[in-house]
Amino acid sequence: MALPQPEPTATPSIGTETRFVLRPLGGSFGRSEIALDDLIEKTLDAVILIDTKNVIRHWNRGAELMFQYSREEVVGRRVGFLVPADLLESGELEWIQSRIDAEGSLANFMTRRIRKDGSERWVSLTRSVLHDTDGRVVGSSAVFRDVTEERQVRQELARAGGLAILGEMSVTLAHQIKNALAGIYAAIQVLSRGLEPGDERRDVFDEIGHEIKRLDETALDLLRYARPAPLERAPTDLGPWLEATIGSISLLPEVRRHRVEIDAPEGLVVPIDVELMSQVVNQLVLNAAQAMDRPGEIRLTVRKQTGGVEIVVADTGEGIPEGRLEAVFQPFYTTKSRGTGLGLSIARKNVEAHGGSIGVESEVSRGSRFMIRLPVGPRRDRGTVLE
Repeated sequence: MALPQPEPTATPSIGTETRFVLRPLGGSFGRSEIALDDLIEKTLDAVILIDTKNVIRHWNRGAELMFQYSREEVVGRRVGFLVPADLLESGELEWIQSRIDAEGSLANFMTRRIRKDGSERWVSLTRSVLHDTDGRVVGSSAVFRDVTEERQVRQELARAGGLAILGEMSVTLAHQIKNALAGIYAAIQVLSRGLEPGDERRDVFDEIGHEIKRLDETALDLLRYARPAPLERAPTDLGPWLEATIGSISLLPEVRRHRVEIDAPEGLVVPIDVELMSQVVNQLVLNAAQAMDRPGEIRLTVRKQTGGVEIVVADTGEGIPEGRLEAVFQPFYTTKSRGTGLGLSIARKNVEAHGGSIGVESEVSRGSRFMIRLPVGPRRDRGTVLE
């Protein structure tokens, strides 16, 4: 049995206030009538009615929430203000119109639209032709569903899958490189043994050995990133641990010319993997040292926080432009002439393996601050202990 069709209570016209009602549907809704415009108004999707000149004639509550414009601000305006400039130039609106002219509708079209605050959102657009009671085309309806977060999740999953494959390839490649480098380095050592102290070839062999070690460290970085070592936590007093960690790296020429200071409270004991967290601190201190062309200051500060501790590594270098802040932890991102660009990516993995997080703040010409945050459990006799 066919369901009754909606019955208009006024002459249909997008340009006027029109109320459509549904007849009772076989008693399934009792004897009450359901207002069609109430259904449209209360849906969370953005529903827009557009006339044949692309002028907005209706703007529901969902559209107000999604695009941040009130109904009074948009009714009577052409829809182009919602479309990003690049899509307008590409002729997207004309292409959509040609599709609905030819087929009557366009379903689940992925595109972008602009909110009142200037931000862009990814939306799924369904557009359908509207007819009056005489069958004449009077415009079209546009239904938008915000899929920005959903799309980001899909991209992250795809990225994670790609990185997993890359990680497996990196492990195989790194092992092969390390094996070959070990053989080459051994051969160089044998060849250099018979040379006299003043032989100029000794300098050449030394330089080759230096480059081999650098390549070996690159291969090791690939292994660290692709397959992080399992955690081996041990209760560690952060103050003495930082002193010992900085004591070793401070001998490097690029670090030695700067003043390095540590400010840590006594007795703050946290179970950490000393080797992995030392790699994190060493990487941050080395980056800070290399960010300063002139002698400067590197300060490491440990702070107790509600539910955790924070280790801050701050420098007085040139800082990081705002547009690059989001990229510094990405794999293979580097601004150095040498290096794999994996140092900060490995650091982030090591911190996250401890259940923590790492962030960065920077101001050009004023320096940068890297913040390591670790969760902390209940009090113990020897201090605060991370569980």
